[in-house]
Amino acid sequence: MANIPPNALFSALSFIGFVLTALPICWHFHTSNSGICLFLAWTSLGCLILFINSIIWNDNVINWAPVWCDITARYLVGSSVGLPASGLCIIRKLFRISRLSSLRPDKHDKRRELWIDLAIGLGFPCLIMALQYVVQGHRFNIIEQIGCYPATYDTAPALIVVNMWPVAIGLISAVLAVFTFRAAYYQKALLDEYLRTSCDISANCYWRLMALCATEICCTVPCGVAAIVLSTMHGQVQPYISWSNVHADFSRVWQYPTVVWQSSPTMAAGVELTRWLYILCALVSFGFFGLGEEARESYWYALRVTAHAGRFLFGWVTRNGVNPMGPRSPSRQGVAALRMKSPSNPLPTIAFARQSTRSFNSVHSETIAPDDSRGILQPSSRNGVELV
Repeated sequence: MANIPPNALFSALSFIGFVLTALPICWHFHTSNSGICLFLAWTSLGCLILFINSIIWNDNVINWAPVWCDITARYLVGSSVGLPASGLCIIRKLFRISRLSSLRPDKHDKRRELWIDLAIGLGFPCLIMALQYVVQGHRFNIIEQIGCYPATYDTAPALIVVNMWPVAIGLISAVLAVFTFRAAYYQKALLDEYLRTSCDISANCYWRLMALCATEICCTVPCGVAAIVLSTMHGQVQPYISWSNVHADFSRVWQYPTVVWQSSPTMAAGVELTRWLYILCALVSFGFFGLGEEARESYWYALRVTAHAGRFLFGWVTRNGVNPMGPRSPSRQGVAALRMKSPSNPLPTIAFARQSTRSFNSVHSETIAPDDSRGILQPSSRNGVELV
């Protein structure tokens, strides 16, 4: 049996990875860094899904949530392409900055670049998610401790439709990264001046993005090649006979207990490699962007906003819990006491309260405002104000 890390360790780290990657999204969204926002979104949502699956299917392979598995298994297919595609969006922006080809871009250029990034980092992965149905042998798999897992029928078309794209996108990003590093090296002074005066990202953020892209490329290409090798080992690639043959008995769900999938080194390596990569991406991205000066400022701002909101909520609850009617005048206290004494006969109580209020005002006219009795004579309007 393969030496597999404890599932409880993965559950804890995946939840931590979700939190760490979800925090910097707001700051990067504010600075219009669409590529890094897509990268963090794919990573954080993947960590959250895998965390939930590791809890639900910790010691069982029961099909608890078929619809959830349909969605999450398809998401895992898309995120395997979405992560390298988001990295391509980042390195593409860095390449344009290094060539100084985006000097003072107008709103039209920024909008066009945003749509291009969304097409690469979101539209293309969604297209692969839809095309995966062509080579989907059955509905999905349920693996103990792992949860829902996509069911791709290992054929030659599956290598083209699903498996090859992380490697292909990683190689494109690597070529673009070489040109970016070269341009940044030869015109470093001009680039630093441009980043300081005309660009929407700082020089520190630019070089951290470069480091993130280099790390992502170094992980994407080897892991993509390893996934292809694992899927083709031991003659596992089957011939694609026909559409009906691939989708025969499509509604079935295959269930793999721990003793089954951990007894196969190939399957255990492929499954564990897939889910631990999300934690690695989360830790790397947080290391580059979650500890920077801009991120720390956004954390302090969020903390101050949360503290002000909590103080306001606590004050509101305290005021309404201790004295929900507000400060009471003596006439109000008399009316409340009269209502408590005779709750079964409200009309005489109101008439007597009005009379007692007039007599009270005649004696203490110098201390009670003249419109206080009018407030008591018009309870409907005062209640309307309190309801609003």
